[in-house]
Amino acid sequence: MKHISLFVLIAIFLVTSTYALYVDTEESIDNSFITGLIDLEVNGENNVTLPVIIDETLQSDQVKYYNITLHLVEDTNPGHIWVHIYNVTDHDGEGGGQGCTPGFWKQTQHFPYWPAPYTPELSFADIFEDAFPDMTLVTVLRLGGGGLNALGRHTVAALLNAASSDVNYTLTVDEIIALFNDYYPANETVYEQLKDTFEALNEQGCPLGRSIDGSPLCDCDLSEKMFIDMILTNTSSGESFTILDFSEQYTLRDIECSWIHLSPADGIGKFIPCINYNLTLSVHTFEWGSECFGKYTTFDIEFYAEQYRNNPNPLPPDLLTVTT
Repeated sequence: MKHISLFVLIAIFLVTSTYALYVDTEESIDNSFITGLIDLEVNGENNVTLPVIIDETLQSDQVKYYNITLHLVEDTNPGHIWVHIYNVTDHDGEGGGQGCTPGFWKQTQHFPYWPAPYTPELSFADIFEDAFPDMTLVTVLRLGGGGLNALGRHTVAALLNAASSDVNYTLTVDEIIALFNDYYPANETVYEQLKDTFEALNEQGCPLGRSIDGSPLCDCDLSEKMFIDMILTNTSSGESFTILDFSEQYTLRDIECSWIHLSPADGIGKFIPCINYNLTLSVHTFEWGSECFGKYTTFDIEFYAEQYRNNPNPLPPDLLTVTT
């Protein structure tokens, strides 16, 4: 019995014993998740304030190239970029911009273009001072030589241009009549001065006589006569990708209000920070007649950049997207 009691006491002692542990605690505070930035520069500017395309020398049947540099700045995320052309507006220009020459108005096949109330048989003296006694308007148009004869030719042409609703002429009918009557009679030097004024206006470009059915041509909308293509080039790798193919024949008006994706999966995929990308916009002009002289088109360009999200062909959020 004594041996059994001793075993029980040892067991109780072992169960109630404790052990000391060595510990150390370290804290890391202010941990955070911070979203990356998208910061796009256009032509080296972070806040673009000036037009990126200005051209005052466009002519018919040519190709012009315009380069726009796109750059995601350092410490920003890779991204997708879209371009948006909007507010496309065709303008007639200021102060006229059209005029047909005496050579046009004097031709028999062009008599249908003469604006009422003027006819080839109408007497010059019925409208102006009688500088050409017993001569009709068309007779004066067909006079040869300089001096008063040259002034007479261009005066009649100016009159018809101003009276025509299809010619965007600088002067009015009343102004032309008053100018001639103020200058006549005078000397050859004075006649030459007024002739030069009318001549310059009459040679601005004639919008008449070019349509197949003989009717006046409609107004020239430049935005519908400029064909656009776009190519994007990675200046680091030298790779180029077609964004808009010329074979598709998109006009400036066609792509208005469309968001055009510059980094699709079958193109560059995404824009990488610190690399310059050149967007080359080519403008092709075809068969611009004189009806386009003096006119111009304005438009706005917007670029939209968004963080790359492993979505190869995303759509810009909250934006109306039109597929071209």
